[in-house]
Amino acid sequence: MALFGNCELSKRSKSIGNKTKRCLSKASNPIPSAKTVNPEPNAYSERSLTPEDLQEPCGRPEPGAYIDEQRLLNSWNTGVASTHASGKGFESLHSGSPDTYEGEVWREHESIGDYVQDQNVVMHLDRDHSPKDIESDSDITTSDHSNSSLVSKVRRRGKNCNFSERLAHEISGAQQTEDENLRNQVIRLQNELRESQAFVLSHIPQQKSLTETEATADFTYLCGAVEEWVDCTLGDAMEDGLAKKEMFSIDDAKSFLALIPKAGRDAFSYPHTDTFNVTAAMLMFLQREVFTPELYGAITPVVDFLSGIEMSMMNMVPTRGVREYRTWHSETYTAIANHADFESHKKARVDMISGQFSSLLRILCPQIEERTRKNMIKTSIVEPAVSLAHKMSLSADIYTLEWTSLHNLTFLQRQNVQLYSHEGSDSLDLLSQGRPVKDIREGEELQYLFDYCPQLTVRVPKGDEFAGSKLLKRSKIIVALIKPSCKKLSPERDPRFYIPEVTFLQWLDFIARSYSASDNHDGSDMDMGGAKKS
Repeated sequence: MALFGNCELSKRSKSIGNKTKRCLSKASNPIPSAKTVNPEPNAYSERSLTPEDLQEPCGRPEPGAYIDEQRLLNSWNTGVASTHASGKGFESLHSGSPDTYEGEVWREHESIGDYVQDQNVVMHLDRDHSPKDIESDSDITTSDHSNSSLVSKVRRRGKNCNFSERLAHEISGAQQTEDENLRNQVIRLQNELRESQAFVLSHIPQQKSLTETEATADFTYLCGAVEEWVDCTLGDAMEDGLAKKEMFSIDDAKSFLALIPKAGRDAFSYPHTDTFNVTAAMLMFLQREVFTPELYGAITPVVDFLSGIEMSMMNMVPTRGVREYRTWHSETYTAIANHADFESHKKARVDMISGQFSSLLRILCPQIEERTRKNMIKTSIVEPAVSLAHKMSLSADIYTLEWTSLHNLTFLQRQNVQLYSHEGSDSLDLLSQGRPVKDIREGEELQYLFDYCPQLTVRVPKGDEFAGSKLLKRSKIIVALIKPSCKKLSPERDPRFYIPEVTFLQWLDFIARSYSASDNHDGSDMDMGGAKKS
C-alpha cells in the first residue's frame, strides 16, 4: 500500500529537492541545530538516532580528511533501520527543518557511500537518486534491503579480522621466496658475467708479435743457417784434422762436449757423425742461452720478480685465468722491450753470447782469427736466434724447443726401443749419408742414434687453461736403417788403450777424459798429444 498519494508525494519530493539544494549551498558551514527525531524502537535497530549522530558537516569530506568508519556505518544502519521500523518511509526524515536534519541525513548517506566505495567493498549505492525518485513503498523496501545487505557485508568483513594476518603471512612467505630467487639469479648472473668477460677478452685483438707461421719460418731459417755454417766453415777443418795441430784449452773441450748428450757421445765411433753432432751441439747451446731465458737473458735480475707477480695473479679473487696472466706477461715484456735503456742491455747480451759461442767453437776451427769468428757467428747465427727469441718472449702464446725423449737414454735402453717409425720426427739415415727415410721395407729396422734438430711447439691460452701443445716443426733424428740379416751398430766399449782415429769428436772426447783423470791437470792449454804447453 502506498504511503502517500502520487500528487502529495510529488509535491513533497519537490519540497525535499529544494531543501536539499539549500543544504548544499550551506555545506561548508556547521549545522547550528537539529530537530530531535525519536523513531519508535524495534528489533531491527540497535539504538535511536540522536542529533549528535547527525552533527557532521554537509557535503563530501575533503580529500585526505579523516573519516570515522564505524560511526558512519552506525549512523547509516540506525537511520535506515529506524525509518523502516516506523513504517513511515522517509516521512520521518523529512519532518525536520529543511536546513538541518533532512539535508544532513542525506549528505551523511552520500559520505558513507563514497567511503565504502573507496574501500573496494563490492556494493551499489546510487547516490544520484534523491527521495523524489521513490515512487512507491516497494521501492523504499528494496532500497532498505539493499542497504541492509551492504551493512551485513561490511560487518562480516570486520568479523574476519584475521584476514589481514593471513595476508601478511602469505606476503612474508612470498617475499622470502622472491628474495631467494633473486639471490640465485644474482649468482647465476655473476657466473654468466665472468664467462662473458672471458669470452670478450678472448676476442679482443691482442698484441700478436709472432704468428705460428712466422715462428715456423724463422726457426726453419735458423736451423738452416746453423747447418750451412757447420758444413761450410767447420766441415773441412774437422776432416783435415786442423785442430789436432793446434793448442786448445781442455776446459773449452769439456764445455763443448758437455753440449752433446749421451746418445751423441755413443755415436762418436760411427763415421760421418761429426757434422751432425756439432750441429746438434750448436742448437743445444742456442736453446740453453737464447731461447730458455726470458728475453734471452737480457732481464735476468728482474725475472724472478716478474714471475712472482704472474703466479700471484692466479691466486687473486676473482681468479685470473692463464689467458689473463699471459696477456699481462706479453704487455709487460713489450713495455720493457720498448724502454729506452733496454736496447743497450740487448746489445750487451748479444755480444756476450757471441763471445761464448766463438770460444766453444775455437777448438773446431782454430785457423780462423778470434774476432772474425765471433763476427761470423754473431751475424749468421746469434742475431737471427735472438730476433726469434725476442718475438717469442713478447707473445702471449708459449713457444718451446723440445728434444725427443730418447736422447738422454743409455745405449742399452735405446737398444730396447722398437723404432719402426718415430712419430713427430723426420729420420735421417746415417748409412746413406743423411738421407731422409721414407719407407721401411719388411725385415728392415730403424736404429736410433741421436737427436739432430729439436722440434718447435706452441701452446695457446684458452680461458683458464692452455690448449694442447701444437707441433709447428718436426724434429730430426739420426738413425741407421738396418737391413735384414745385418747387426746393429755398436760403439767401442773400451777406447782407453789406444787413440781412436775414426772421428774428430771421438779423439777429442778421448783427450778430455784422459786428462780429466790426471792428477796434475790444471786446465792449461794442451797440444794434440796432451802435452802441457808453457
